Amino acid sequence: MPRYRVSANLVWNVEGDTYKEAEQRATEFLLALIKSSDIKLKTRISMNRLKDRPQVKRLAEFMPEDVLPFIGPNRKDYQVGEQTYKVKMNSHRYFLFSEERKCVVCGVEGTRMVLELPPGSQCPHFNFYAIEGGEYLLMTKDHKVPKSLGGKNSLENYQTMCAICNGIKGSAELSLEDIKALREIYNTHRDKTTPSQLYQIIAGEKEGRTKSKSDINVVTAVRKVLLAHAQVQSKSTGGSEVSPARSERERLSEDRDSDKVARSGTAS
Repeated sequence: MPRYRVSANLVWNVEGDTYKEAEQRATEFLLALIKSSDIKLKTRISMNRLKDRPQVKRLAEFMPEDVLPFIGPNRKDYQVGEQTYKVKMNSHRYFLFSEERKCVVCGVEGTRMVLELPPGSQCPHFNFYAIEGGEYLLMTKDHKVPKSLGGKNSLENYQTMCAICNGIKGSAELSLEDIKALREIYNTHRDKTTPSQLYQIIAGEKEGRTKSKSDINVVTAVRKVLLAHAQVQSKSTGGSEVSPARSERERLSEDRDSDKVARSGTAS
């Protein structure tokens, strides 16, 4: 039976206060992995120091009642230990969260305001969090009509969404029912697949839903064009009155014609 030489790279992250400590942990892990196999393996370990990622600094947690009633144009002092922070209280997010604390899709409710300091900044701000599965889940301000489609930055165009549901929606024009269905798919697969596989699953489902909606929009647009054309023709021939029965027959005929045009347009 022929034999083959196989080479493979294993890449993983390991923590350690020093290079030697991290190397020792990596070696112990690799040796334990080798001992669990009957195959004779040769090993070589090389390591590169990873760059430290800037981290958001969490200063303190507050209840929503300690923050939301004080929103407005003025800054408010918040004491954390011996440090006093002057926090801006006019964020659009605060106004939205004061009216709507639950995600409009999955229903998870924000319960705590966390005062956070972004990397390289001296001006902390509040983020609103829910607790789901024992973990913090960021609550966000979503545009009902996406900005990419002309949506405005106004309270009337905002709705509260958790970060997961908002990430699923992205800039797509989806109904809340569509996003809820996608969130259920996300919940079903998130513990069974890798993040990249989960992304592909959601992206495929999302594409199918947005395509269906665009087909409906094509039909609607064609109907409007045909109706406008019919109105112009009616005016040019004198705009005579027609009976309700005849008008209904013409409308049904226009619907059938517009459907044919839409189908031929989407098929081309």
